[in-house]
Order: sequence, then structure tokens, then C-alpha cells
Amino acid sequence: MILWTLSYPGKVYIHIDGISINKEGPSFKWQLIANDHRAKSKRDVAKEVEELDIERFKAFLAPAIWGDGYINDDIKFIRLTIGLSKYDLWYEIIERLVNELGFTLKIEDYTIVVENKPSKAVKLVRDWLTNPDIRELIELGASLPDGEKLRRIIELASMGVKERGSSSINIPGTNIGMNVHIMNSHVNLQIKRRNKDDALKILEELKRARYNPSLRITGTSYVVAITHTEIRDDPRLKEPVCQKLSEWLKNEKNEKRKGRIAMVVQNLVCPDTDQFALKWVKEESNRSINIPGTDINMNIHIYNYYKVELRTWRKDKDKALRIYEELKRAGYDPSIRVANDGYEIAILYSEVREKPELREPVCDYLRGCYERLPSDDVEGRWRYAKAMRKLKCPDIGE
Repeated sequence: MILWTLSYPGKVYIHIDGISINKEGPSFKWQLIANDHRAKSKRDVAKEVEELDIERFKAFLAPAIWGDGYINDDIKFIRLTIGLSKYDLWYEIIERLVNELGFTLKIEDYTIVVENKPSKAVKLVRDWLTNPDIRELIELGASLPDGEKLRRIIELASMGVKERGSSSINIPGTNIGMNVHIMNSHVNLQIKRRNKDDALKILEELKRARYNPSLRITGTSYVVAITHTEIRDDPRLKEPVCQKLSEWLKNEKNEKRKGRIAMVVQNLVCPDTDQFALKWVKEESNRSINIPGTDINMNIHIYNYYKVELRTWRKDKDKALRIYEELKRAGYDPSIRVANDGYEIAILYSEVREKPELREPVCDYLRGCYERLPSDDVEGRWRYAKAMRKLKCPDIGE
């Protein structure tokens, strides 16, 4: 309601359209009408958007994406899905997304998917946050309990992105450069080509150099790949890949991605960097606490405004629901949401703060992180100190 009145200033008609009362608590269905704003048809809106300059076009996209889009702050992409029946209506806008903002387009199950990959996704959300009005709306929405998508926008804007070419290595014995690609706790080498003949030439050159590549079709591209196992067992590949991972590990600022890189370094048994990786693997594992009264472990996550949530993620919906139900039976009030192509179960900040059995182990973790950081890491120590203050942890100095 707050966002609505900020977006449509003036007289607003409010009507409670329905009330639902159940054991989780009451919920309300609101109907809001901006009396001072005339509604336009979608065709009229589409025609106006087509004529917007680039900055106003980006501003139009902000509420469209945080309302109907999907934002991934781990893999770093933004996605909009449009019904195929609406393609003619939104054709010119989709063309602008592709040609001016670097989105890619594909058709899936009677829908059109436009998606923006890492560097362009980060740039777009940063552009939103440079607009004072849009920034105010995003920050206000992010402070609300159900503002997860808006919190992801802020997290995405704070992330670093690699320059083009910084993820590739030259394959020894060839003139081929391949991208180092992390999937879960493993890594492979990939190169994409639109033309099948070009892909086959790369495949043959790799085979002549005594590698064992594979070829597969992904969308409209041909992907030549070398597996994690071959990288691990072939010193020619292992050395440059480990060197690249070591660079990423030392320069990466995002904790979640840093933990993923560390796990890959460990799985490759990289020389020289393994102790550095072990440190991060240990810290990542220490982020998990057991939830009293259950067999569930959940990760401690600090998000915007230094608030803390407990989270766990499952790819399978049934497994996520079983965790949700077990937490409910133990007297907790978890939430469940779609995240990163799976399901994330969370215990929110307010419950962590109010329940001593949750607050105490979380405070112990935060205090340990604070004390391990060097005194000159002012930003890191400040982050943990603010989180402890928010939770009202005991023994926090000024």
C-alpha cells in the first residue's frame, strides 16, 4: 500500500476485498484505485514506452521486473517471461531490451523469455539505484518482510563482475581459449559457437592435442566442453585452471560465490591455494547452525540493513515442504519462497531476534567472525557489529 501511494500520489480509494483467517494468522486482500490517474490500455502504454529515451526506458523496466520478473543475485541475471500471445503487443519493447540493454531472447513452452546476464544485469540495477526516486522505492520495499526480490536488487548492485575475457584460459598445445565455468562444487571448460562447423573444428583440434572434449547443443549454440575429471587428472589443464580460481578466490567480495569457488579449489586439489581454500570452506560450514527441536541445519545470512535470517535451499519442492512442515511442528514460523530455480526456506529476522534458542547461536557466530577479522578491516567488522546490535546480542561494545 505504501509503494502504491508513492507511485500514484493523490487520492487513493481503498477497499478490503476479502479477509482470510487461519492458524497462521489473518490475511487481507486490498483493492487500491488511484482516483487521480486515468487508466490506459496496454496498447497505449506499449506505444508510449516504445518512444521513451533510454534512461526513462530503464526506469519503466524497474517496476516491471520487480513485479513480474525474476532476479538472481547468485548467478547474476534478470529474467522476464511474457506469454507468446502478447508477443505482437510487446514486440517493439522486446526489441529494445535485446538491442539496447543486452537481453537475450528464447521461446519456451508458449512463452517468450528475455534474460540479461551478469555484467549487464549488474549495470542495469546500478542505473536504477542512481535514480533517487527509484532508489527510495527499492530501499523502502527491501525493508518490508516480503521484500526479498527488492533486497536481491540491492545485493546484485553491490556485486563485482568480471571483465570480458577474464574467465578464459588458453588450452596448452592449441590456439583455443575456453571459459572456466563453475557448476555447484565442480568446474569445467567451455566454448560456445553458433556455427556447427566452427564447433567441430574446435572439437577436432582439442582431440589432436590429446584432450577428450564433448559436444552438445544448448539452445541455438554448440558447446564444446572439457569435464572436471579431465581437468583434475591432466596437469596441463589443472595448473592454469587452479591459477584462475585462485585469482577469483582472492578478489571475490561476494561470500556465497567465494565459498563456491573454494569448494571447487578443494575438489581439484589445487597446489599452493588449498590452504587458502580450506579457510573459506571451514568458514562456510561454520555459517550453519542446528535448529533446536529439529534435525535441520540452516545457514546464517546477513542481508540489507544488517538484519539476519536463517535460510536453507532445496531444489526439490517436496523436500523443501518437508523441512517447512518440520519447522512448523517444532513451533517456528518459517517462510518458503522460490529462489535460484529451487525453494528457499527461511526463518525471518524478527523470529531470530525474539527467540533466545535461535539468537544465541547466531550471536556466537557473528561475534566469532567479528573477532577473527583484522582490526584494519573496518568495513567487515562494522558489518558484523551492526548485525549484532540489530539482534541485541549481549556484550556488544560501542
